[in-house]
Amino acid sequence: MEEIIRFAMLAQSDRFTGTELCEQFGISRKTGYKHLERYATSGLKGLQARSHRPHHFPQITDEAVEALIVAERRLHRTWGPKKLHKVLKMKHGIESPPARSCQLRKKAQSRRHANDC
Repeated sequence: MEEIIRFAMLAQSDRFTGTELCEQFGISRKTGYKHLERYATSGLKGLQARSHRPHHFPQITDEAVEALIVAERRLHRTWGPKKLHKVLKMKHGIESPPARSCQLRKKAQSRRHANDC
């Protein structure tokens, strides 16, 4: 963080070119200009580290469906994702249940929570 601030301050002083500063700091020109643009738009706040985490998860499983999967998994430990997929459709009336691979993750969750009880 301190390096980026120093980079931005030196760039504002007009003593060095952007290319020279990038070379001194060991960063690409693309990264250097990205930092300068953020500094110009948001000041010092714009130079803070940003999260790479997505803002939303469009394919996240609904909590109610997730609870059903975990509940069925606890009642029927031997059922696999294929059987659970059918049960979610037939018994619970869910039109498009989550993918079977997602249900395998729920299996791991149900095992973890079973030990907590």
